[in-house]
Amino acid sequence: MSKILTPYPTLPLQAQSKSIEIWMRAFIPNQQNAAAGVNFIKLLPNGGSCVSLHYFDSSLPLPNICFATDDRGFSSDPKMTSRLETKFTLTLNPDGTGSVSPSSGRTTSSVTKKVDCTSGAVLDQKTGSIDRDHIGIPAVADGTVQVLGQAQGTNMLTGIDSAGPSIDYSYDVQWNPSISTVTVKVTIASFPAFELYVRQPHGKWQPMIQQLPNGTPWALGTDSYGIFSLHFNETKTVTGLNGTFKTAFPEERFTLDVQGKKVKWTEKNPSGATLAKEATIIELPDGKLKIERPNTEDVLTFLGFQPSLRAEITARKPEASFIVFYRNNDKLVAEWNGITATKDNNAHLKELIQPGTRPAKIYDLIEDPILP
Repeated sequence: MSKILTPYPTLPLQAQSKSIEIWMRAFIPNQQNAAAGVNFIKLLPNGGSCVSLHYFDSSLPLPNICFATDDRGFSSDPKMTSRLETKFTLTLNPDGTGSVSPSSGRTTSSVTKKVDCTSGAVLDQKTGSIDRDHIGIPAVADGTVQVLGQAQGTNMLTGIDSAGPSIDYSYDVQWNPSISTVTVKVTIASFPAFELYVRQPHGKWQPMIQQLPNGTPWALGTDSYGIFSLHFNETKTVTGLNGTFKTAFPEERFTLDVQGKKVKWTEKNPSGATLAKEATIIELPDGKLKIERPNTEDVLTFLGFQPSLRAEITARKPEASFIVFYRNNDKLVAEWNGITATKDNNAHLKELIQPGTRPAKIYDLIEDPILP
């Protein structure tokens, strides 16, 4: 039995929230990844695969029942389907309390497709039910925030509705942001496959638990009673947003070399010259990240402003240019907010448009691009 942490509300205040994201998925794999369920998962003539609930005794007269699989192996690609998945963020707040978000709707299920066992034609389809999406109140002790939960979903196309075979898993997550470690204890069914990924916000999903089927579809009826359940206890050090990100080739206007809270921000102008500055990441209330670059004399020179115009811009006290960025799958979306100056007919400063006044210019920052 796992140790339950007791509330500890007197932790020192921290400047920012410290969070970990958890993503669990139970899926029916393709034939190549069927493992112990290989005799029940077969290829379909029209592509893809299905899981067949056939009888061990082939002499029985009742027809087979087949369902489309998720037709994959392990993957953190959000476009891949799963039978049941749970995703949430666990946070150690600045006041020393713990929180989970979202507060509801953490678990979802995909559409189940009943197919003809021979042709693969879809006979019926229906979204699986969510029977449990339970999570406890986070407890905090000694800088670690802990939460326990359970999820369960049911195939609604077996003819017995909510009494049909269910997939369920329970979990115990403990996150210590001071040393960047997460410990996860899970209990899963022996069928189907299961995967659990973790990341700090804006970081990459890192695999923590990956288990192919250790039993057959028929084990679902007993796994819910814990008879053939599997138990895992894993600890992992989880890094934040690290890496080098560039705008698309060939322009490559911006390069961000991110190491934790520090960023080496390099910009290339149209002539090919570059300017590098060090910046510190600021976490915004909406979860996005921000870096700033003061518009100093060397920056204005790099941007191509003439000496007289630079002096006039400086006299107007230009605000810092900035980039707001956030992760979108394997890319960072960067919102660029730079300074703009217009001249009159005598080449004097007419208008200074401060960063953030106009809509941002949007860039995709690609990690370690392979150049052609």
